[in-house]
Amino acid sequence: VSISAELVAHAGRVLQGDFGQMPQKQGPVLMFVAAALGRSLLVLALAFAVSAAAGLLLGLAAARQNPSRLAGWLLPLATLTLSIPSFYLGVLVTALFIALAFNALPVQGHWALPVLVLALRPALQIAQITANLVLGEADKQYVIAARGVGLAEDVLDHRLNCRTVY
Repeated sequence: VSISAELVAHAGRVLQGDFGQMPQKQGPVLMFVAAALGRSLLVLALAFAVSAAAGLLLGLAAARQNPSRLAGWLLPLATLTLSIPSFYLGVLVTALFIALAFNALPVQGHWALPVLVLALRPALQIAQITANLVLGEADKQYVIAARGVGLAEDVLDHRLNCRTVY
C-alpha cells in the first residue's frame, strides 16, 4: 500500500472521528486529547484571571505614586516580555524559580509556573494601559474642577479617575 493511499485512508477515518489508538496507553487518541485540552483551558483561565487582577492592581499602584517610579518601569518591562519568545520566557522563569526556591514546588506537574508564564506578559501590558489611562484622566478638566471644589483625593480616585479603567 502506498503512502498516499495510507494518508487518504487516515484522513477518511479522521473525518469520521476516529483519530486512532494510543500505542503505549491503550486507548483512543481523542480521549487523551480531550483530557489535555481540559487541563490546558483551566490553566489558560487561571492565567487570564491572574493577569487581569495583577495588571489592574499594578497599574493602579503605579498611577497612585507621585512621582510614579513604577509607571516608568512598566513600558520597558512590557516591551522586554513582548520581545522574548514565550518558550524562552518559560525556561527563564523555571530557572529563576529553581534558583530561588529549590525543592519548594515541583517544576513538573504543577500549575503555578505555567500560569505565571502565561500571565506575566498580559499583566504587564494591562498594568501599563491602566496606569496610562488613570494618569491621563488626572489631567482632565472635570478632575481639576472637582479637585478645586474640594473633593477628596480618594473620592476622585474611585469615582472619577477609575471610571475609565473599570
